[in-house]
Amino acid sequence: MAVDWATTLREQNEVASMFARQLPLIIGAPDLTIQQAQSLYQTAERSASAVDRTVAEMKTAKVGGDLLEAAEALQDLWAQLSLASFDTLREVQPDAP
Repeated sequence: MAVDWATTLREQNEVASMFARQLPLIIGAPDLTIQQAQSLYQTAERSASAVDRTVAEMKTAKVGGDLLEAAEALQDLWAQLSLASFDTLREVQPDAP
């Protein structure tokens, strides 16, 4: 079964864009709890892992060009979102790993 990589990336980009728009609002909340910060980080990590798998599958399928570049850019975005989420978790829970 052939994978529609453009649709897959578009869907993953929509999730990343929504998360990126909401992240500043969430981390800026003065009443952000440790549980909320943990959930935020876990969500970012799961999404980053999903995009990592997509990139690996694309490379295995020898997909290149603009589609692979878009996937790698999405991978970079999730890495940044995950880092920002982790930094927030460290702020609300200083003894986080």
